Amino acid sequence: MSTVTGQLRSTTIAGAIAAELRAEIAAGRIAPGEKLRQNELAARFGVSTTPVREAIAILRHEGLVRHSPQRGATVFAPSVAELREQYAIRTELEALAVRHAAGNFHENDAAPLQAIIDEMTQCTDPDRYVELNHQFHMGLYRLSGMEQLVELIDNLRGSSSAYLQIYATTSSPSPQLDDEHSRILEACKAGDAAAADKAMREHLQTSVQSILSTLPEDAAK
Repeated sequence: MSTVTGQLRSTTIAGAIAAELRAEIAAGRIAPGEKLRQNELAARFGVSTTPVREAIAILRHEGLVRHSPQRGATVFAPSVAELREQYAIRTELEALAVRHAAGNFHENDAAPLQAIIDEMTQCTDPDRYVELNHQFHMGLYRLSGMEQLVELIDNLRGSSSAYLQIYATTSSPSPQLDDEHSRILEACKAGDAAAADKAMREHLQTSVQSILSTLPEDAAK
């Protein structure tokens, strides 16, 4: 086996392991706060620790796994209070970004964003849906021309991505969310900053309520 072939195979295995662990975390079969031990997972999946380590890295990037020097890799523990706080902060920043994006919007900006929305409405893969959602929002915010604001939003969205992963994995995304994306885009195409602000705030509030419906009862503690 060539080095490149070996790397591709390892990446494929890591992705499959990450997908299985992601589904188990979302379904609660792996408990919040539970430690992920590489040797145990390698034995369970019949692989070396290398793809397991890569799978855990994927889940850390998504926010579903947290790492600390004391405990190592542990499963993310969802919190209603944390979710509400993150979205409260995000709402103000993302509304600011979309207002400026609407003011800067040009006709040729619409097609790439509309293509993302079109794919989202047909998407049945939860991982791809989360990726497309991020592409739409960040693509829109970059049109604001405010680089520091965009970086702040990107970091905050990364911190709260685990909640969206749980939602997308455990339920089909609501058509309402896709409709709201379209309303946001239409407001920006019209150059209507106030309408874009309103549509974004309503969209993020809908997102919070949708995610809350999928969280375990003990997340409120």
